[in-house]
Amino acid sequence: NQAFTTPLARFPDQVLSSAQFPSDAVQGLLGQYQALAERLPVALRGTASATIADLWVRLRQVDRARTLYQWLLAIAPAGIDTGSVRQRLLALPP
Repeated sequence: NQAFTTPLARFPDQVLSSAQFPSDAVQGLLGQYQALAERLPVALRGTASATIADLWVRLRQVDRARTLYQWLLAIAPAGIDTGSVRQRLLALPP
């Protein structure tokens, strides 16, 4: 998770795009990370999925984030604050 969140934390805009981190490259890497996370045990997949969903929101990929938030609520893996996930899901635009 830190491999994505640490370098991207300094980008205040919603698109996360710069010369150093082009949006399409970030989305490609994040998609690969999501595919890898889907193979993890549920306990590890939960925290990874929450991080990935939050980054999808910042990249304006709302449907991808919504799918992960819904999965987190359905499975409720240990260590995941489902109340916080529910709030993030409800805050997404339609």
